[in-house]
Amino acid sequence: MAVTSSPAQAVRIEIDGAAASVDRLRAVTLGGYGHFTAMQVRDCRVRGLDRHLARLDAANREMFGAGLDPAEIRSHVRHALDDDRDASVRVYVQDAGDRPAVMVTIRPPGGLPDRPWRLRSVPYQRPLAHLK
Repeated sequence: MAVTSSPAQAVRIEIDGAAASVDRLRAVTLGGYGHFTAMQVRDCRVRGLDRHLARLDAANREMFGAGLDPAEIRSHVRHALDDDRDASVRVYVQDAGDRPAVMVTIRPPGGLPDRPWRLRSVPYQRPLAHLK
């Protein structure tokens, strides 16, 4: 499926380097236990990619007791991007039973708002707050 800028904002999803079948997607997403990183790809580059990969590796070691191969993650992202030079990419690592599964989603690239953001703080603490 190609990434478009339509209101529907098409999504391309791959799991472990292959297009996500309904059964595989169901198996991975129903586990609900995992971690992720999100990045913007511009002209086939990601600012701070090494930090994204290091964070995925550290979180995976803590949650699943094993590291991740950064070359394998890069390969999955490249494959999912296909010919897209700009995109919003998320890499999810989720419990899939026998071993963690790597799911990559591709969406149209994010943009910046037309005016400055207005923010306010609210009290909240996530469980395992140091993991995304």
